[in-house]
Amino acid sequence: GGSCFPKDVKALSHIARQAGCESRILNAVDDVNDDQKRTLFAKMQQTLGNLAEKRVAIWGLAFKPRTDDIREAPALALIDE
Repeated sequence: GGSCFPKDVKALSHIARQAGCESRILNAVDDVNDDQKRTLFAKMQQTLGNLAEKRVAIWGLAFKPRTDDIREAPALALIDE
């Protein structure tokens, strides 16, 4: 988890391509992780209705307790939506 996971998945996929191997599983992992961010927003809309008229608190922005590292935090994509 954390900020390293997406970067590491992309790096491993790039290394595999350089070695002449397309790693579909790494690409799928990256895609699924991105999809999960949009899925949560869709569930919030379904449950709460029009979010433009709502105030929503986001807790747990960092990827682990007692850290202020929010790089690549999935909640940032949710907030942008």
